[in-house]
Amino acid sequence: MRFILIFRAITFNEHDPVTAEFVRQLLGIEKQTRINAFASALKFLNMDGQKAVLRHFINCGKLRREEAEPLAKAMAKVIGLPEEEIFPKIEGAAGTSGGGWDHIKLLIASRAAPNDVTVAIRNRLHAKYDSEEVKQSWLVLAESDPMTFVRVFCLLPYLPDGQTDPIARAILESYATRLTHEKYAVIYGKVIGALKNLFKVKADSPALVNFISLVKWVDAAAADKIARDVGMPAA
Repeated sequence: MRFILIFRAITFNEHDPVTAEFVRQLLGIEKQTRINAFASALKFLNMDGQKAVLRHFINCGKLRREEAEPLAKAMAKVIGLPEEEIFPKIEGAAGTSGGGWDHIKLLIASRAAPNDVTVAIRNRLHAKYDSEEVKQSWLVLAESDPMTFVRVFCLLPYLPDGQTDPIARAILESYATRLTHEKYAVIYGKVIGALKNLFKVKADSPALVNFISLVKWVDAAAADKIARDVGMPAA
């Protein structure tokens, strides 16, 4: 009831912490999400609140997207919300030209949590996986701040169920190759600067250690180069 009153008083989008917490609470009510139980709470919200909650439900990573989307559509039907209201073009449905990446750029610009950015990138690449899409994901991350790049790189391989994403290795390998290529020397310098700061503050920083380990997983030579430039022992 507290969340319902908050949503009725203020407008939130799918990336706000309040939206994330509300979805977490609704998912925690039952071990298995039931459409009618979830939708019964949504009926008390206005349309903007309903859209925000359902979009976050799809993208939060608690369920696989292929499981979450049909549930969200069924919930929307129960509450009388048009399906196109949940999946506008900017959300990056497969086949929309650039919409998905524009949306992800907005996520990064609004300082969304790294996990939210990672889920959005993963969903986009699973919807349409080819070399051009992987390159576009690299360009989006290369334009972000270096710590966003590092954190997304570290999160990308791991699916919500703890399994390794089957396309992650190829994606990370392409990132490591580009990162250490002279063409992207400016980006490399920014990332190394951020990693050096981590190393100075805490030599065993999880973000630093995981990043080096994952680079080594896909490109041992690149990992050694990065470790040397940061001032760490060889990877």
